[in-house]
Amino acid sequence: LSEDAVAITSVAVDAHVPPTEIATELQEFRLEVRQGLAKLDQGMRAMLERKNSDRQHLRSIMKAVNAGVRRDENLLAAVEAGAERDKQILAALNRDGSFKEHVKNISDSLEKKLQHGAARRDKRKNLKDFEIKPEYVDPDPFARGGQAVVRLAEYAAETVCIKCINMVGVPAAERMKMYQSFATELSIMVRLRHPRIVQVLGIITTDATYLGLVMEYMPGGSLRQALVKEELSIM
Repeated sequence: LSEDAVAITSVAVDAHVPPTEIATELQEFRLEVRQGLAKLDQGMRAMLERKNSDRQHLRSIMKAVNAGVRRDENLLAAVEAGAERDKQILAALNRDGSFKEHVKNISDSLEKKLQHGAARRDKRKNLKDFEIKPEYVDPDPFARGGQAVVRLAEYAAETVCIKCINMVGVPAAERMKMYQSFATELSIMVRLRHPRIVQVLGIITTDATYLGLVMEYMPGGSLRQALVKEELSIM
């Protein structure tokens, strides 16, 4: 690789090669060496740049990991603080008897609502199960009350009486109240079983003019008539 003319000439003489040819080959060789060194330099630079990029990427990853660790530590601290606060609140509530009483009242209220809901379902079921259709209903009532009249009817080849609650001209809101009251009365009467209590046989809700409660017919007259008759006999 020497550029000394004397050295090149000495090598050429020893090798029996013309000095100009030796000089040309050396020049080409030097060019190849320079190109190889340039490529090697570029490769080294690229490798260093990749390492720098990898270092930066690793730094970003470590930064994100550290941030996640700090966030998790903060969350854990918040959870522990909340648990301690809840423990203190629970301890304070346990010392306060009024809170237990309040919880009991809420529980009792929910229980009553559930019972009322079950009762309403029973009423609706009773209305559906006790619906009947008499063969004949006398249009003229034989007794009257404050909100209803009583008519004779025929059902299952027997004479029965129907307590008819008038629904003509009743507003929708009032009609709903009367319907609920009717359902309540039915739910009570269907559970009554005694030889001296008039038996409920069914109901009529399909007629738009009245709500009907179908009961046994007692031909002996009313209780008032029986009491008056007994008073007269005593006198």
